[in-house]
Parts: sequence; C-alpha cells; structure tokens
Amino acid sequence: MKRNTDADVIPFRSKKRHPLTDTALVAACRSGDAEALGRLFDRHATDVARFLSRMTHVADHEVDDLIQEVFLAVFQSAERYRGASSVRTWIFAIASNVARANARKDKRRREREKLRAVPPITAAGPDDSMIEREMLARLQQALQALSHHQRVAFVMCEVEEIPGTEAAHALGIPTGTLYRRLHEARKKLRKALEDES
Repeated sequence: MKRNTDADVIPFRSKKRHPLTDTALVAACRSGDAEALGRLFDRHATDVARFLSRMTHVADHEVDDLIQEVFLAVFQSAERYRGASSVRTWIFAIASNVARANARKDKRRREREKLRAVPPITAAGPDDSMIEREMLARLQQALQALSHHQRVAFVMCEVEEIPGTEAAHALGIPTGTLYRRLHEARKKLRKALEDES
C-alpha cells in the first residue's frame, strides 16, 4: 500500500464567501431576500442618516424611523433599480423622496412648534471659534431656506460629492435640470451668507 506524502495532499478549499456587490444585493432584494436588505442596511444606514439630517427638519428621535422607511422603500423598489447610478446614489434618491413626504406630513407640527431641530452639517468642537459656529449656523439656516429640490441637488453634489450626471439619473431628472437646481442653490446660499455679513 502506497503512503501519502505531503506532495499528495489535496489543498483544502477555503469556504470564504466573497462579499456581494450592492447591485447583487439589490437583485437579491427583488426576489424577497431580507438578508440582502440587511446587508444593504449595514453598508449604507450611516450615510442615509447623515443625508436625511441634512435634507429635512427632523428631531434626533425621528431619524431612525425615517431610515427604516428608506430601507423599506428600497426593498419595495428593488425591481425598479436599473443600474443607471450607483446603488448608494439610488438609495439617496429614495431618501430624498422619504424626506419630502416626511416634511409634508410634519409641516403643521413644525409650524406649531416653530423649532428646527436639524443636526448641524459638521459638529463644532470646543476649539472652534465663535465666528465659525456663527457661519455654520447661518449656512444651516440658508440651506433650510432652499426649496426641497435645490437642497437635494446641493447636498447630493456638493456635500456627498456625487457626480451630477449620476445624481440626475438617480433622481429621474435631466442633467441640465439638476445643474440648474444646483446653480440656483449656490446662488441663494452665497446671497444669504453675504447678506448676513
């Protein structure tokens, strides 16, 4: 009988799973795979929370509910994803719609409360000067004064650094419309900041 030597050993095949792409996860969501939705949530929930906080007036305790609405909409809309933009950008477009619906629903409540509980764009640290904090507050107010469409264009392209053509595809609008909204947003923000100086 022949003895096995090290040369005869068959290498053990690793069972490492390669991470699925976002596009593959959306495709899995189409077939009702809740685990795929969970993975998309794990990858993008933090970005969506940040995006939502920049898009609408929400109290801290409402952010989690809106994130849940966004990912429920992602699951329900998976069959409509065509790959014209990245999955991240597509999710931001869905978040934009959820934010708009939430703003409409809460308009009366917000008017009564007259409070704008929007998290700042960046957290001011203890070493920040008073001028920087004032400038951030004025920028936040100016952002909130923009129309929903202008704010979406500005936050997607300037803050989240999504290319304009990709943002336009995700929002389902012509690229020229996106750039017009972005131009109007920049102009209004510049004027608002200059007027306060």
